[in-house]
Amino acid sequence: MSDIPFLAVESALTDGHIREGATPETAIAPSTAADSKTVLTDSEYSAVEAEEDDERELHDELDQEEDEEADEVASISSSVLYSSGHEAHRSLRHHPLPPLPDLRFEQSYLASIRHAREEGKYWLVALITIKDQVLFPLVQGTLWNLTLAGWRYWNRGVKFSGEGVGARVRRWWWGVNGWKYRTKQ
Repeated sequence: MSDIPFLAVESALTDGHIREGATPETAIAPSTAADSKTVLTDSEYSAVEAEEDDERELHDELDQEEDEEADEVASISSSVLYSSGHEAHRSLRHHPLPPLPDLRFEQSYLASIRHAREEGKYWLVALITIKDQVLFPLVQGTLWNLTLAGWRYWNRGVKFSGEGVGARVRRWWWGVNGWKYRTKQ
């Protein structure tokens, strides 16, 4: 009984982020880095490469100064420590990756009911909701369970009747341990 106030507060906090009157346009996911991606031209890319080369030269000069100061102390090149990702940058130039798709359920659900809401067909919204929330998960779970049950039944029958290396090793191991197994007749 003492959990009721806690659950009420938790529910109020959870529901507090829901926007009233949200539409698919206003409820779309926040922008990502792919939305503001800029493609470098060859001249801009050359400028970035030149800047990275200057930075690498500066690190090499600092390494040489450190080496002169401490002859007996081994050091790691700062170009290794502070690599600029030059190789990764070059591969992205020729093969840019597409933006990641938004796989959250809310976005696809809002997109599927958009036309029904615009036309005011709330029975169609209910039908789409039942299809997405009840029917598809039920069919998917049923097919998955039938697949697993069929696999277990089939696998149980062929477990010891096979002639492959795995079946021979399994039969040998069961024989070593003195376990009984049935053979297919």
